[in-house]
Amino acid sequence: MAEVLAFAIMLSNGVGQLAVIAILFGTLQRHRSPPLLQAALTSTLFAICGLIAMSEPARFDNGVVVDLRAVITGLAGAFGGWPAALATALATCLYRIHLGGIYVAGCASIVFVAILGLAWRWRTRHERATRLRHLLVLGGLIALHPLPLLFVPATWNAQTLVPTLSTLLFASLAGAVAFGKLVEREMKQIAQERLLVREALHDPLTNLLNRRGFEAAFVEARGLDQDAPLSLLLIDIDHFKSVNDRFGHDVGDDVLQTVADRLQADAGRFERCSRHGGEEFAVLLPRSGTDAALRRAEAIRAAIERLETPRAAGDPIRATVSIGIAACGDGRTSLAELFQKADTALYRAKAAGRNRSILYPLDGQIPATLAAGHLVPA
Repeated sequence: MAEVLAFAIMLSNGVGQLAVIAILFGTLQRHRSPPLLQAALTSTLFAICGLIAMSEPARFDNGVVVDLRAVITGLAGAFGGWPAALATALATCLYRIHLGGIYVAGCASIVFVAILGLAWRWRTRHERATRLRHLLVLGGLIALHPLPLLFVPATWNAQTLVPTLSTLLFASLAGAVAFGKLVEREMKQIAQERLLVREALHDPLTNLLNRRGFEAAFVEARGLDQDAPLSLLLIDIDHFKSVNDRFGHDVGDDVLQTVADRLQADAGRFERCSRHGGEEFAVLLPRSGTDAALRRAEAIRAAIERLETPRAAGDPIRATVSIGIAACGDGRTSLAELFQKADTALYRAKAAGRNRSILYPLDGQIPATLAAGHLVPA
C-alpha cells in the first residue's frame, strides 16, 4: 500500500509539473519571442522541471527509485526540439553524476530517451494534429529508456525488474498523453486568439491591414525609431465608382484585390499597407523621407497602371491611382496630422488630372508632383 501511495504522489506531482510546463510553453508561443530567445527559455524550462522531477522520486521497499526525469527529457525532445532535449539531458545527467552510484547507465538512459523524443518529433513533423495514437507511441518510446541498463549487469534484479518496468510504462504513457493534450489545448487556444486578432486588424476582402491595424503599425514604427523620418502614402483608385456602376460590385472587388495584391507584393520589409475603406489605401513608410517617399509613390503608381484585372466576359480592366504623400522628420507628428496632409495632397493630385503623386510640402518647401516620372511644381 505504501508503494502504491508513493507512486501516486510522484505521478500527481509529475502531472502538475507537466501542466506548468504546458502553460509556460504556451505563454512562450503567444509572445512570439525571437527564435533563439524562445529556444533558450523553452530549454531552461524543461531542464529545471527535469531536475525537480529527480528531486522528488518515488522510493519502494525493494530499493527501487523511480522518477519522471525520462518522461520530461523525452517530452523535451518531442515538443521542444534538440535545444530543449540537449539542455534537459545535460542538466539531468550532471545531477545524476552528482548523486553517485552507477551513473553511467543512468546517463545513457537519459541520452537514449532524449534521442527517442527527437525521433518521434521528426517522424510526426508533417502531421497537422497530434492525435492520441501519436501520444501513445511517444509514451511507449519513452518507456523504452531503461534499455541501456540491460548492458550493465550490476543493475539487473529479477525481483524488481517487472514492477519497475510496469511502473515506468504507466508513467510514460500517462505523462505523454497528459502533456500532449495540455499542449494541444494551449496551441488551439493560441491559434484561435491569433485568428481573432488577425480578423480585428485586417480587411477581410484584401487581407491588408484595416484602420485599427494601421494605427497599431504606426505606433510600433514610432516606438522602434522615434526620431527617424516617416512618410505616408494615401492612394485612391481613379474613377472607381464608374467601375462599380458599369461592371458591378463583384468586378469592383476584383479590382480592389488586384491593387491590394500588388501593394503587398511590392512592400518593403518595414512597409505596412492598409485598406482604409472603399477604394482608398494607405502605405506607411518608416525611415523614409520625402525623396524616398516620392520614388516609392511613383513606383506604386506606375506598377498599378500596368495592372490588368481580368473579367469573365470582355476586356480586362485597367486602373490608375492618385497618391497624396505626407512626410515628417520627427516623432511629434501624429498619424491624424499625417493623414490630413496626405489627404490634402491627394485632393490636389485629383484636381490636377489624376494618375499622379503629389507631396504635401514641409515648411519652406514648394509642393511637388510626380506624373509619368517627371517632377514638376504642383
